[in-house]
Amino acid sequence: MKYSTTLKLLVAACGKSPASIVAIQVDDSDSLERGCTLTPGETVLVDGEAGREARGLALYNYDDRHFAVVGLTDGTIVKFSLPELAVVEKRHIDARNLAHFSVGNADHTLTLLMFSPFPWRRLVTMQLDSSLETATVTSIPLEQDLEFVVDTYVDPKTALAFVFGNSQRGVPAVMQMDINFPREIWGIILAGVPAPTVPSLNHRCAMS
Repeated sequence: MKYSTTLKLLVAACGKSPASIVAIQVDDSDSLERGCTLTPGETVLVDGEAGREARGLALYNYDDRHFAVVGLTDGTIVKFSLPELAVVEKRHIDARNLAHFSVGNADHTLTLLMFSPFPWRRLVTMQLDSSLETATVTSIPLEQDLEFVVDTYVDPKTALAFVFGNSQRGVPAVMQMDINFPREIWGIILAGVPAPTVPSLNHRCAMS
């Protein structure tokens, strides 16, 4: 689920086949004590074919227009206009189970960052300030970096991207890269200790 602060719109991609997307209008004019009023909109099918699920979702603005992009498990990316949830265009790329979408500014170009585990583990970038059909798609292998990815984040004003997951040793880690130069400026910071290597509290007490 993503939230557009400009449109005050909650947008959710419903993963189960057939994939669908729904927008919920948020009215926060009431006081904090009373909470917000949520007005569900119409649920729109992303794709009517059985077996396709929605895994990735991102929102972005371009030329004073608002869009949502949804990734399907077969590698199809669907672009919607907001708030009306009208399909603008679709494109299929050679990457399955697209997930963990985030949008940032790479070399003054709106860029979508995605993760795909199949047919090989990689990050995928796609330009968003042009038609999806003509947008440049770039793959960044992850075979020697992160073994498991749980989320991505791209700074909306820069090309810095952060990928969260587990290292090859199973340690929680954060990978940072400049998506303009993914193999020149990058690094991994270990963010924790694998659970099996940490002695239990009872074991520590018994030794004291």
